[in-house]
Amino acid sequence: TAHSARAKLLSQGLQLKELETLVRERRHAIEAEAAAVAVAMDAAKRGDPLPPPPRAPPPCSFWLAGACERGVNCKFYHDLAVPQRDACKVEAERRDALLAQEVHTAHAAAMLGRIKPCRRALKRAARLVKDAA
Repeated sequence: TAHSARAKLLSQGLQLKELETLVRERRHAIEAEAAAVAVAMDAAKRGDPLPPPPRAPPPCSFWLAGACERGVNCKFYHDLAVPQRDACKVEAERRDALLAQEVHTAHAAAMLGRIKPCRRALKRAARLVKDAA
């Protein structure tokens, strides 16, 4: 992904602060998206689906069918309560991208002799690997 490529470049340039900020922002974005999906799914299970946001584009027919290939680049509305066939694959790709970013962070920290940030990044990477198993 673009975030992983940016993380790699920041790592190669030993831009540790910017790299840590990028990884932190990605982690928070992924957590926020997971929370939004959980809220939408709970509302749908209760029979009270969330309405689309104001001025939302028309619904994506591919998303409604369970597989929109465009993802965030799609111009149409994606109802988070609609389960997707490739949800496991997408989640694995996100986890792998975040894992790569954590490894880049650890590498840059090690090259700069910053042991604590290196260890923190490696611990987060180990958790991601454990979660994948």
